[in-house]
Amino acid sequence: MKLDYHMHFEYGSYDENWVKGFFDSAKNHGLTEIGISEHSHTFPEFKDLYYQDLILDDSFVGKFQQQWLKKNKFKYTLDDYFNFMAKLRKLGYKVKTGIEVCNFQDQEKVKSILAPYDFDYIIVEDDDSLYYYLKKDESYQVVLKEKNKKLYKKEVK
Repeated sequence: MKLDYHMHFEYGSYDENWVKGFFDSAKNHGLTEIGISEHSHTFPEFKDLYYQDLILDDSFVGKFQQQWLKKNKFKYTLDDYFNFMAKLRKLGYKVKTGIEVCNFQDQEKVKSILAPYDFDYIIVEDDDSLYYYLKKDESYQVVLKEKNKKLYKKEVK
């Protein structure tokens, strides 16, 4: 089974015509299943966490991050996302619903934001690594760690 769970719709919209290209490309590349892992900066539920954690002063980095926050961020709610993904599955697309979350300082707030939603998987950024958590028996377990573009597989028990 060939799959890719690290795709994002963020440069387009939650529109069937926009996302059809993802599924066509997946089919052309022999993928049997894809997963969409929208970045947390897509969702206004995470906005306060970005403003708490980023450098937003008048330094070069601060100015860069101020501009970054203004481009294509916080445009859909998590409810919008889940409704759109459900619509895609009803249309016959085989797709998993995931999210890629930054390593925010306030992890309790992150947990409270994510808790009401039934993600198939969660990708968490941690400095130079990405951790892939798949849902299994109502909890999430690390199955892959990606560091410096190398994947390290961990078996799920």
